Amino acid sequence: MLAGKLGLSLASVHASASAVWPPTGLAIGALIVGGRRLWPAVLLGAFVVNITTAGSIATSVGIAVGNTLEALVGAWLVSRFAGGRHLFERPRDVFKFALIAGLSTMVSATIGVTSLELGGYAAWTEGGRIWWTWWLGDVVGALIIAPLIVLWTQPPVFALERRLEAVGVLLVTVLVGALVFWERGMLPVPFIAMPPLIWAAFRLGVREAATLIVILSGIAVSATVRGLGPFAVGNQNTSLLLVQVFMGTMAVTTLPLAAVVTERRAIAQERLRLLERAQTAQTAAEDASRAKDDFLAMLSHELRTPLNSALGWAAMLRGGRLDATASKRGIETVERNIRLLARLIDDLIDLSRIAAGKLTVERKPVYLDTVISAAAEAVRPAATSGGVVLEVAMDGSGARVMGDGVRLQQVVWNVLSNAVKFTERGGRVTARLSRHGTHAGIEVIDTGRGIAPHLLPHVFERFRQADTAGARPHLGLGLGLTIVRHLVGLHGGTVTAASAGEGRGSTFTIELPLLADGARPAPVEAPRDESSLPALDDLNVLLVDDDPDGREVLAVILEKCGARPVTTASTIEALAALDHARFDAMVADIGMPGRDGYDLIRTVRARTDDARDIPAIAFTAFAGPDDARRALEAGYNLHFGKPVEPAALTRALAALAGRAEPE
Repeated sequence: MLAGKLGLSLASVHASASAVWPPTGLAIGALIVGGRRLWPAVLLGAFVVNITTAGSIATSVGIAVGNTLEALVGAWLVSRFAGGRHLFERPRDVFKFALIAGLSTMVSATIGVTSLELGGYAAWTEGGRIWWTWWLGDVVGALIIAPLIVLWTQPPVFALERRLEAVGVLLVTVLVGALVFWERGMLPVPFIAMPPLIWAAFRLGVREAATLIVILSGIAVSATVRGLGPFAVGNQNTSLLLVQVFMGTMAVTTLPLAAVVTERRAIAQERLRLLERAQTAQTAAEDASRAKDDFLAMLSHELRTPLNSALGWAAMLRGGRLDATASKRGIETVERNIRLLARLIDDLIDLSRIAAGKLTVERKPVYLDTVISAAAEAVRPAATSGGVVLEVAMDGSGARVMGDGVRLQQVVWNVLSNAVKFTERGGRVTARLSRHGTHAGIEVIDTGRGIAPHLLPHVFERFRQADTAGARPHLGLGLGLTIVRHLVGLHGGTVTAASAGEGRGSTFTIELPLLADGARPAPVEAPRDESSLPALDDLNVLLVDDDPDGREVLAVILEKCGARPVTTASTIEALAALDHARFDAMVADIGMPGRDGYDLIRTVRARTDDARDIPAIAFTAFAGPDDARRALEAGYNLHFGKPVEPAALTRALAALAGRAEPE
C-alpha cells in the first residue's frame, strides 16, 4: 500500500493513473515466489489504495480486480513459459518475461481505465492518454521491481570475496546517477549510467544488477520530479514517461546480459563438476584396477605357496628316497597345504556370498563354550607346531545364543588362527568366554605382533594384513576378519579390535546377545578323526566324472572300503552302464561337458526300471548353497562340494546304501 500511495502521489494525467507504479512489480514478484494463494492480498491492497485516493467503491473494486488479474496472468505466464522462479537464469527467459510484462499489464490498464470511464471519473476522450500512462507505468514497474523480489528470495551466487567490489560498484552507480540526473548539465547523456550496470552484470550477477537498476531508477525519478536531469522536459507526466522508457530499456538490456553471464558461469561450473566427477571416476577405476591386480598377484602367491610345498613333497614321496618319519611328515604337509587351499577357496566363496547378500545362518540355540572348545581344538595343532601356547578360559560357562553353530565356530576359528599366525614362538593366545548382562563376550588375547595405530581402523576390511616393510610373511588373503565381522553382524553382535601398538599384542572382542532360558541348544561337535573309512563290502557304485584323476582317486578310496566301483566319464556312458548292470549307489559330478550331472539325474529318475530309485550323491566343485539346492531339486539325495574328506563321503554313501546309520 505504501508503494501504491507513492506511485499515485506522482500521478498527473489522472489521480488513479501514474507513470511510476511499483505495486505491479511487487504483485507479480510476490505471486511468482509465493504462489497464486497471495492474490487476496493483492486485491485488498489495490482496493485500499484506490478507495483512499480517488473514485468510488465501484471504480476501486474494478481497478483492484484489474490489478489482481494482471498479477495472476503475469505470474501464470512466467511459471508456464519463462521458467518460474528461475526466469532470470537464462537470457531467453528474461526476454520472455519482458514480453509477458507488456501483455499482462494491458489487463490492468484496460480494466482500470474502463472502470473510471464507466464511473464517470474520466472522460472517454482522455481514455487513450490515461491508458498509455497506466500501461507504461505498470510495464516498467514489473520490469524493475519484480526481478528484485524474485532474485532476493534466492541465495547469492557471487563469491563472498567480491563484497568489497559490490560496494564499490554501488557507490559508482550512485555517483554516476547523481551526476547524470541531479547535476543540471553536468552529464547530459543518460546512457553514461550504463557501464556500472554492465560491470555488475559481468562481475557480480543478476541480483546485484537488478538491485542497481532499482537504485538508479529511484535516483532518476526523484530528480525528474524536481525538474532535474536530461528527461525533465515539458510537463511532469511526459518527463516521467521518458524516464520510465529509459529505465525500462536499461532493465531489458542489463538483465539479459547478466543472465547470459550467469548461464555461462553455470555451464562452466557444471563442466568443472563433470570433469571432477570424471576424474574421480577415473581414479576410482584405476584404484579398482590396481586393487584387482594386487589381489590377483596376492591370490597367485597364496595359491602357489601351498602348491609348491605339496608338489615338492609329492615328488620326494614318488622317488621313494624318504624314510618312514620323513614320509609321514611329507604326507602331513601335503594334507595340511591342501586343507589350506580349501580354506582359501571357502573364504573367496563366502566373500562372494557376502557381496551378493546371500550369506545366511541357520539359527538354533547354541552353547558358546562348546563352540569355543571345538574351534580351539581345530587350531591347537597349528599353535603347537608354531610354539604358541593356546589357553581357553570359560568364565561364562553355559552361555547360550541363538545362532548357527557351524558359522560361530568359523568365527572363533578365524580369530584364533589369526592370533596364532601373528604370535611369535613362545607367545600365548587366550580365548575367554564371559557373561555380562544380556550379552556374552568372547575375547581372543594374544601376545603377538600387535597392530599399528594407523592399521587398527582397517583390520576388518577385505584383503587387509599387517604387512611389514612390504613383506607378506603369513599366508592368507586377508578375508578372514571381513567374514568374521559379517557373520557376527548376522547374529546381531559386534566385533572390535584393540591393540596398544606394534609388538604389544592385540585383543579381539566378540559380543553376542544371550538367549533366554527354555530353548534346547544344538550340539556343536568337536573335531574328530576323519581318517577311518566305513566298510562298503560288495557295494556296487557307479562313478561319473569327466576328470580322470578325480575318478581314479574315488575308485581307489571305494576299493579300500571293499566296494566295487565302475567308472564312467560322461552322462552317456553312465546311462549305458545303468542299462547293462545293477548298482547300489551313484556318485556323479555336475559340471561335465555335453549333458551335465543335472541332466543325468533327471534322466535316471525318469526311468521305469529299478534304476530310477538308485541313491545318488552329487560330488562337484559347484559348492554353493544354491548349487546344493539345485542338485537336491534335480533328484540327488545328497550334495558334497569338492574337496571333501574321503571318510565323510564314504560314510554318506554307506548311509544311503543302508550299510550304516546316517550321522
